[in-house]
Amino acid sequence: MSIAPSVGTIGWGVPTIPQRQPYRIAIVGCGPRGLHCLDALSRHLTNEDLARTEVTVFEPAECPGAGVIYSPDQPASLKMNFATEHIDVWNRSGGSVSDADIDGKSARGPSLLQWLHENAPQYAQADSYIPRALVGEYLHDAFVRIRRRLQAVAVFRHRRSKVADVRHDGERWEVKSQGRWWNFDEVVLATGHEGLRANVDLPPTDDHTPARFVYPVQDSLCRSRIPAGSRVAVRGFGLTAIDAVLSLTEGRGGKFLDNGFLPSYIPSMLEPEQISLHSRSGRPMLAKPTHKVEPVDRTFYQPFQAALSALQNQRGEIRFYQHLWPILTGAAAGLMSASGQDRSACDIDHWYRGWSRYRMDAASAQHHMFQSVCVAYAKRPINEAYAIGETWRRLYPHLVQLVSFGGLEPGQYQTFHKVAMEMEKIAFGPPAGSVAKMVRLIKSRHVRIAEECEPPVDVDSVIDAVIAGPDQASQSGPVRSLLQQGHLHQDEETGGIRIHRDGTAVNSPDGLAIFGRATEGWILGNDTLSRTLHDQIESWSQTIASRLHAHTH
Repeated sequence: MSIAPSVGTIGWGVPTIPQRQPYRIAIVGCGPRGLHCLDALSRHLTNEDLARTEVTVFEPAECPGAGVIYSPDQPASLKMNFATEHIDVWNRSGGSVSDADIDGKSARGPSLLQWLHENAPQYAQADSYIPRALVGEYLHDAFVRIRRRLQAVAVFRHRRSKVADVRHDGERWEVKSQGRWWNFDEVVLATGHEGLRANVDLPPTDDHTPARFVYPVQDSLCRSRIPAGSRVAVRGFGLTAIDAVLSLTEGRGGKFLDNGFLPSYIPSMLEPEQISLHSRSGRPMLAKPTHKVEPVDRTFYQPFQAALSALQNQRGEIRFYQHLWPILTGAAAGLMSASGQDRSACDIDHWYRGWSRYRMDAASAQHHMFQSVCVAYAKRPINEAYAIGETWRRLYPHLVQLVSFGGLEPGQYQTFHKVAMEMEKIAFGPPAGSVAKMVRLIKSRHVRIAEECEPPVDVDSVIDAVIAGPDQASQSGPVRSLLQQGHLHQDEETGGIRIHRDGTAVNSPDGLAIFGRATEGWILGNDTLSRTLHDQIESWSQTIASRLHAHTH
């Protein structure tokens, strides 16, 4: 009788040593949020942990880290809405297991400003708003640095493909990409906008002028699609609409001659004949202030920050107009009084209600834009718009802490959200230089603010410049699929995906986390490059470390 080797042995009866299964982590989407996840893993997992880990990044873009929004191949005319001095991809708050790279150097790389001094010194100014493409290069450089650290001790893969679906098989998560399913212990969704898409709430246009989405501008707004001398209507009056206008003017060779305030414009003759801007509210984006505006003493906001912090013990019972608005209007009034202009909280409230109550006509919109540029360059004293906008910016981190995770009383979110949408225009508008360009183009009649909400039927092209909302999941992406499977849940009041403090999905099997835009409403303030506004990703990486230890012991 022949004797065959037994299963689980080597050769003739020599027992095998069980192989420890690697802990598999999938990062779906690698724009800034996915990059932050990789950075947190590289710092919170020890080298021993990483040696037992396989990390797979699914990102179809050519430059991981930058994603679609900050793609390095976009035109230089598309500028940041966030000053250079505030951009730093690295978390410098401490608390990491590993602060050293494999070569003994710091695992944290340079801030954007430091990087610019080395790579693009002509842009290395703290208060500048640089091309988004350049920020994309910075973010991709950070990805390369983190990848180098992870590859030294862990298995690291970048699959340049889009994820079509994610499901749970009862034991592990499965990710579908390019027709194949892959198994993972942990899946992180950091898909951001899930590709730049138009807002589905925009009504259909006339059959003869089908709307074209603005991005990517180098394709959608090229001269073969939008000929020189044509009549163009843009639906939207926000940051995306400004991208469209500047792409069709400055992006086609038009020159703005800077004089430190309102530039002059020399057309290239390749522009459309006129660009009309159509929106429901008629209210414009106002300019962010420059460093020329004299700052208030840094202690000024402390009492108001303390008042907001004191509301933490009322989470779940906070009413916007009863608890938050008096603090905000009081701070704005105090700011104006500190500048020599006597205002009360009631005066600020009266101004805001006048701003937000009715649809704004074109002349008023242009006036507000021009005034904001004057204030931003310190050509005129600060006004109510500046005061409430600056207050909102300074107190925003405290609002994030109060409102996120259901901090408002049930039924109060829509009241807050309505004001927050107006503050997007007042506080988080474009840099002053971009608004000044828009004002000049309006004065030169290259651009017209339309009185009508919808484009007329006699234009040559209609451009949709309103991006899909955070609650409008892509029809072909994993977020919608997971919602349908019941593994993700939208908060009924805010529309945001509900997550725990460590980013893991509420009422879902272990191992699923989601960060960024899809959680907006449940989590406030996702559209930012800040590493200090939220701590969910840091908490998630610590959760991963705990699960990894449980998996291997």
